[in-house]
Amino acid sequence: MSTAPAVTAALVAACAHPLVRVPTHRLDTADATALLGTARRDRLTGAAFAAIAQDVLVVPQHLVASFAEAHRAAAVLDVRLEHLLVAAVHDLVDAGIDVRALKGAAIAHSTYPDPALRSGGDIDLLVRGDQLAEAIQVLTRDGGERRYPEPRAGFDRRFGKGAAIVRSDGVEIDLHRSLAQGPVALLLPAERLFEQERTVRIADRPIPALAANDAAVHAAIHAICGSAVPSIAALRDVLWTSAAIAGDASLARRAEDLRVGAPVAAALRSARATFGAGIDDVIGEQVEWARGRRTSDDERRHLDAYGATDQRSVRLGRAALGAAPWPDRVALGAALLAPTHHRTPRRSRWSKLVASR
Repeated sequence: MSTAPAVTAALVAACAHPLVRVPTHRLDTADATALLGTARRDRLTGAAFAAIAQDVLVVPQHLVASFAEAHRAAAVLDVRLEHLLVAAVHDLVDAGIDVRALKGAAIAHSTYPDPALRSGGDIDLLVRGDQLAEAIQVLTRDGGERRYPEPRAGFDRRFGKGAAIVRSDGVEIDLHRSLAQGPVALLLPAERLFEQERTVRIADRPIPALAANDAAVHAAIHAICGSAVPSIAALRDVLWTSAAIAGDASLARRAEDLRVGAPVAAALRSARATFGAGIDDVIGEQVEWARGRRTSDDERRHLDAYGATDQRSVRLGRAALGAAPWPDRVALGAALLAPTHHRTPRRSRWSKLVASR
């Protein structure tokens, strides 16, 4: 679905402010109404409402209350998700499972000046590959269901991104073994994400989360590898998590160390193209590294697969096969070409609820 240029420019300004100096955007009723719908869809109502309150966005007065209500509804959902996140982490830790909170509330409470600026729609958790099966058991013991079955035994631990758990109330918990599907799942040494940790207070409880540089790496990977075209919302996380460690060379160093320098650099370049040269005052050193970094032929093939709009899953599967060590290619190829369990798409009640807000 295309978005009017005025609406896109307004969203970009709302997401970059106050990190980047942006001009005031005045929207008429049609564009302001479209902005409200897009902000709801992309969970950017907090950023949009804050920009209106600070006169970065000027919308017709009769629509201000609608933006306020959308912001309130998103905040109610966020609080609900935060309490469920705390409960899920508590259950996993009690079971002896190492866990790190990802995205959502973890960066809302550690990176943004106000957590209401960064809304979520589900819960994302990282666990070790050899503990994934046990984590799934813990999170499904009270009636939750796994959204898609494991293609073949051992696929999750060796090749997959993770598993999606839909609770009985419709809330989705995405359990990650790695940070993306496709070649990143094969290249990134996910166990190393547990080398570092920081504690984030969520719902007044200490929650283990990724270290700041790993959170920035994840934001970049999600922006580039999560969809064919990076969204403004995903690139906003790239900007803010990178700004949180500005002046520190650890992002480039950590990205290369984790073998994901190409997608991280691509995300930084995309963020600059979206938010403009003004971000150079905030994350200029990181952007300079990204613009100067050379992309190998293999890395280009991987990025092309993530950016594909036609047969994306097929291209990602091929790219993953190319990234896998030779001894693993037969097992991976068998899982991709002849799975013993087939995916049955099912959309949760919770995702429908989020989409309707």
